Amino acid sequence: MDGESQPPLESMPGPPASAAPQPSVGDQRTVPPWPQATPITDHPSPPPEAAIAPATPPGAALVPDEEVTRFGTRFQNLQADFIDDPKGVADRARSLLEEFVERMADGLRAHVRAIQPDAAPDTDTERLRLAVRAYRDLLKSLAEARN
Repeated sequence: MDGESQPPLESMPGPPASAAPQPSVGDQRTVPPWPQATPITDHPSPPPEAAIAPATPPGAALVPDEEVTRFGTRFQNLQADFIDDPKGVADRARSLLEEFVERMADGLRAHVRAIQPDAAPDTDTERLRLAVRAYRDLLKSLAEARN
């Protein structure tokens, strides 16, 4: 610029400088809305869903509450040693977290196996529809919890 003075920020067009930044499409902190699914059915009138038991209970935890409590207790116990052994505690905390992640992965694999319908070619269409819906719900739940 040729030494011209710039107008103060307050007089610039656009939102006020105090406005919070709007999340962009690439901003990982935003969770896009989950698309509404079209019901999947091959039946003119499917049987009532209550007649078909779900493969796993809705909202089943990947890691049971008792195990989560044990992991939390273990973490609190190792945290108490931080003053005396910060590096050792950091290493043990990382190992405990890795163990917990593996336990969650095991729970997730078990959950997926429980949803999986029969592999037989004559598997009931309604069971397949419910499996697809359960896969969708699980994917949606994981996508919403990713942050």
